[in-house]
Amino acid sequence: MKDHDEKPYVISLTRNEALFLDDSMTLMVENTPEAQNVRPLRPISPVTSGGVPAPMELIHKIGKAVLYTCDLENKNKEYKIFLEEFELLLLREVCWTHAKFGADLVGFSLKQKIYKALLADDLRMEQHINQVIFNMDKEFSDSDNPKQIENNKTIKINIKSVDDLLRQINEEYNLDEKDIS
Repeated sequence: MKDHDEKPYVISLTRNEALFLDDSMTLMVENTPEAQNVRPLRPISPVTSGGVPAPMELIHKIGKAVLYTCDLENKNKEYKIFLEEFELLLLREVCWTHAKFGADLVGFSLKQKIYKALLADDLRMEQHINQVIFNMDKEFSDSDNPKQIENNKTIKINIKSVDDLLRQINEEYNLDEKDIS
């Protein structure tokens, strides 16, 4: 996950994706400034497809995407929108994978864009770590001599993922959650 000091997430929206998101959100409004109760402007119901309540700032961002992508000078161009993690997660809530706008599967394409923005770096890192661990295990397995560690203690390395590595370390050194805290 990104730190607050880093740049916001960026996704590109097509006209149909921008219109779908705009139709799928409703403005969050305060009942009274004193009570600070927030409610959606439109009723929300799975039956009426009222949408997800969104803050004014996100409504404005999506509105700009609608204006840009619906302008005839920008026909078939996508609008780059800069979002915070919370905003991406909020948009994720309306992106059912089977949702269509016209003939476009906008729910599916938006979900891919959202998860790519949120998780692509983490997934790449995890896959790289797992590959390094797999290759390390392969190198150790190909060797006739098991690796020796302090006090001439021999451990067999048989790991395929980070989870396997952590599990083996915990088992080898008799660690449990009580010892870690």
